[in-house]
Amino acid sequence: MDVLARVVTAILFATLLGCGKKPVTNAESDLSVTPRLSESESNKRFFEETEQIRLNCSEQSCPEGVFLVRARNFSSAVPHTCTGLLVGENEILVPSSCLPSRYLKDGRSCGGAVLARDYLSDQVYECDIVKSVKLEKYDEKFPETWRQDYVVLQFQKLPSRENFVIPLKSGLYENRQYDLWSYHFDLSQRLATLQSKTCMVQYKNYVQPLGLDTYSPSLSLSACKGGVTESDLGGVLFRERTFGRFRALAMINSFPVFNPSQIKRDENFDGAALIQNFTCFEYRSTELRKDVPSSCLLKLTYDRVENSRYEQLLLNKDSEELAVKVDAIKRLYATGDLYIEWDVFLESTPSELILSPVPKCFHNLEKWLIKSELRRRGQLAELTYDEDLVWTEYKISPYLSFNGNVFHQLENNENYSFRLTIYPRKLNRTGKSEVLGFLGRSLELAVCN
Repeated sequence: MDVLARVVTAILFATLLGCGKKPVTNAESDLSVTPRLSESESNKRFFEETEQIRLNCSEQSCPEGVFLVRARNFSSAVPHTCTGLLVGENEILVPSSCLPSRYLKDGRSCGGAVLARDYLSDQVYECDIVKSVKLEKYDEKFPETWRQDYVVLQFQKLPSRENFVIPLKSGLYENRQYDLWSYHFDLSQRLATLQSKTCMVQYKNYVQPLGLDTYSPSLSLSACKGGVTESDLGGVLFRERTFGRFRALAMINSFPVFNPSQIKRDENFDGAALIQNFTCFEYRSTELRKDVPSSCLLKLTYDRVENSRYEQLLLNKDSEELAVKVDAIKRLYATGDLYIEWDVFLESTPSELILSPVPKCFHNLEKWLIKSELRRRGQLAELTYDEDLVWTEYKISPYLSFNGNVFHQLENNENYSFRLTIYPRKLNRTGKSEVLGFLGRSLELAVCN
């Protein structure tokens, strides 16, 4: 009986809960629940979206084997998009940032979720497996510490394209211009255009201070005509054609991370990127080559990045360039204004120099102190001039130049105003008087010799 009573009670309780509720129709049920697509349906829709993209080449002659790669984003509606490079039969090389983390594992199936297109065909190519992942990141958050960042995707069937030459020990040279090729995607037009721009490689600059020489695994890319942005991810750096063939040297794998409060950008600075040097990578092997230059094995740690950047920000107070700038400000202050000749006060931090004017002495008395009026009004305690005086403080601060190097620039820091108050009797008797309201202080100045 106890069991039966409990069953009856449960039925009654459920009936009472349902009382007064409006029945839910099938139509309302369909509106309240968004049907979730199956994995195959999501892949099919992704394929159709990729198929609708139009691709073209912006130049008369574009390199073959440069692909637009799209990967489904499982945490956002916006797919991962980058440029990829054909490096072998049915193999495309991309940086790890181009893929969801689930695909950063050797042998992982990528069927349906990673697709490729190129401007020479309307066909969509499906990824088969992740063939090789080479990641050596000392700090995941800071791409400056990524010594290796390569993912080779194997596709089911790719078209026959130009076989790129990747020189084993060609390296990358500072201040030399290279051609960067990448796909730029216009979402509103559903158009992807393969474009080129000239860029420069720099050693030991603020962007990548650990890019030391020709064979460093990670180097800085900047001074790109038209700028460099995240849409250039996977962009391939080519050397000028040799016997009609492009030579692939590096790939953009990430973008620098630095604190904008530490350094300002010069107006000519138009972005920078980090590139992986192909000299340090054997793309047909699962192991690092044994004949790589020693620079390829450099340990990249964020402490070294931060220390090097700090040293670059430091102001060389003994430099001739700094002395010229300080002398120019001293001469400017020395000319003075109508009443006062100024001196310069220097206040320095490790990375900045602040040049502040300090009142030195009264000058040009014959131009502004009317002696006859002083005799006539000699009993007055003070004489106040109505105009406000203004002095300018200057600062020499670190800036990021167009090529990612640090330079120190002279700029106006702040303007201050104050009112001049003169005690005529005291000035006549002692050759000294006061300036009131200068930064809230009272200063006693003498007449200049």
